[in-house]
Amino acid sequence: MANLQKPGKYFYYALAAIILGMTLLRIPPADGFFTLNVAPVFLLLGYLILVPTGLWPQNNDIIIQKKRTAYFSLLLPDRIGAYIVFLSAFPVYLLTLWPTVGWWDSGAYVTCCYTLGVTGPPGSILLQLLGRVWSFAHLFHSPAIQINSLIALISSLSAVVVYHTIVRILGNISRSGNHVSFSMIASSAIASLTLAFTYTIWTRSIYANPYALSLLAGSVLVYLSVRWWESADSTGGGNFLLLLAFVIGLDMSVHRSNILLIPALAIMVLIRRRQAFLDIKLWLGAVLLFVLGMSMQVAVMLRSQLGPEINISSPDNLKGLWNYLTLSMYGLNTFGSDLLQRKAPFWDYQVNHMYLRYFGWNFIGLDQPTDGIRWRALWGLPFIIGLTGAMYHFFKQYKQALFLLVMFIFAAGGAIVYLNVPDGFFREMDRHYLISFLLFALWIGVGCYSLFYLAEKSFGGISKAGIATAIALIIALPLNMLRANWSISDMSGNFYCYSYAYNTLQSCEDDAILF
Repeated sequence: MANLQKPGKYFYYALAAIILGMTLLRIPPADGFFTLNVAPVFLLLGYLILVPTGLWPQNNDIIIQKKRTAYFSLLLPDRIGAYIVFLSAFPVYLLTLWPTVGWWDSGAYVTCCYTLGVTGPPGSILLQLLGRVWSFAHLFHSPAIQINSLIALISSLSAVVVYHTIVRILGNISRSGNHVSFSMIASSAIASLTLAFTYTIWTRSIYANPYALSLLAGSVLVYLSVRWWESADSTGGGNFLLLLAFVIGLDMSVHRSNILLIPALAIMVLIRRRQAFLDIKLWLGAVLLFVLGMSMQVAVMLRSQLGPEINISSPDNLKGLWNYLTLSMYGLNTFGSDLLQRKAPFWDYQVNHMYLRYFGWNFIGLDQPTDGIRWRALWGLPFIIGLTGAMYHFFKQYKQALFLLVMFIFAAGGAIVYLNVPDGFFREMDRHYLISFLLFALWIGVGCYSLFYLAEKSFGGISKAGIATAIALIIALPLNMLRANWSISDMSGNFYCYSYAYNTLQSCEDDAILF
């Protein structure tokens, strides 16, 4: 009913790599060669490469079998578009990178990536493993810049995944089959770069933090959802649902924002192929793969048992690990038992001030002196084109548009309800809404495509009309974002955090205890 395929041999290689990696991670001392250098490689190989490879459905691509060899060519037109997106976003992030640590937990993440220490609850062990392996290259002298550059890489890859997602959506809208047109590639690239240069995503892409990796995980979830949507009736299509379950479990070792998409994914199955809910094998496989993804959290306990220099809360047993992951030592209920009792006016503060304002920053324009919305910053063009794309999507493929709308509602509205931000909260919370911004960017891509379609119909042909439309949209969207956000996002000369910490420590006497 769910069209499942058995896992391939690489899935079993993945289990072996994960078991070996966990075993090596427990070998003392805490700064030993095996636990710091070998174990992370096996764990990342197993979780990030071999599991997805083993679960990926065989012979299930839209490209027909006789063109399967060409599908893997690095020179396919849609691949070239992906390269353009990456080679546009990554250098911008590097040029505006923090030269040292940023505020809040940035310094802790940099340090724990190098030492595989236990960060503050609930941790982000996947980011630490990636940071540890990335630091092998020693591309930069400063540890902070090395980890900051990893975050820039991760965000750039998110833009690439968003690009491929939009290409898929436009393929469904155009019913073009195997053909990927210039307008599809251009629309997808323009929209993904527009997202990459939004204020919230740009500022989270240039210093050590877990939100960039959460964005990548969320973009993968959306991509897998679109892949399942188009192949739900094909052999092996159900494997995309298994991959969704695995990624959701794995993402728990990064952040928790994406768990809000679970109800939306269930509704997606009801809209597209409700009989899949009756497949016991699907339910069993999804639960087991979710647990497999969650199992990466065991690495936190194993590292804590070795007693690294940073070992916050010491979650060295299963009970301690549970308390660490659920934040119970802070007296918090992370699964939300008081959501009906709002801590601030729901509409005026939690919706309008703590979400719609952030949405406006990114798609209408940010007024930096007041932290308000300023139309003249972006002229509202991303918002207008995205709204146009949503309407066009409903007109062309209303069921697919409906499931994206449901995902958007859960990503935005679900986060508003779950976070329950208290009145007058001391810190901006825009970082928690990245996935809702990503979902809106998909409609920016559809909106761009609708303008290409209109230009082609009005002027008869793609050559001149398409190129003119592409130039206009590049100026109006990604370049407009660059112009508006560069000065407020550029941290390349910002040493304030480092200087503040240095001066504070210099004021202390020898062996002082600083609170």
